[in-house]
Amino acid sequence: MTLSEYLLHVVSSCAAPLDQLTGEARAVSELREELRKQQLQNNQLNLKLENADKRVEIEQENAVKHMAIAMTLNETILNLEAELAQAKATNEETRSLLLKSAQKEARLSPPKIESEPSSEGSDENVLTIGMAGVLFSALGIMMLKR
Repeated sequence: MTLSEYLLHVVSSCAAPLDQLTGEARAVSELREELRKQQLQNNQLNLKLENADKRVEIEQENAVKHMAIAMTLNETILNLEAELAQAKATNEETRSLLLKSAQKEARLSPPKIESEPSSEGSDENVLTIGMAGVLFSALGIMMLKR
C-alpha cells in the first residue's frame, strides 16, 4: 500500500472528528477572509473619500479664482461705462459748440455760390482722346504696311 492510499484510508476512517476540527478552522478562515474583504472595501472607500475631498478643494479654489476674475472684470466694465458716459458728454458739448460756431459763421459771412466744373479740360477727356489718337495712328500704320 502506498502512502497516499494509507492517508486516504486514515482520513476516511476518522472523517467525523476531522470534520469538527476543520469545520471550526474553516469558519475562522472564512471570517478572516470576510474581515480582509471588509478592510479592503474600507480602504477603497477611504481612498474615494480622500479623492472627493481633494476634488472639492480644487473646485472651491477654482471658484474663488473665477469670482476674483469676475469681480475685476465687473470693475473694469463699470470704469469703461463711466469713461464712455464722460466721452459722450464731451462729444455732445463739442457738437453743440461746433453748431454754435457754424451758426455764427453763417450769420457773419454771405452764402457762397459754387460753380459747376467745366468738362472742357478734364484730365479723363484729354487722356481718352489721346489714347484714341494713338490707337488710330497705330492702326493706320499697320494698314499701310500690308
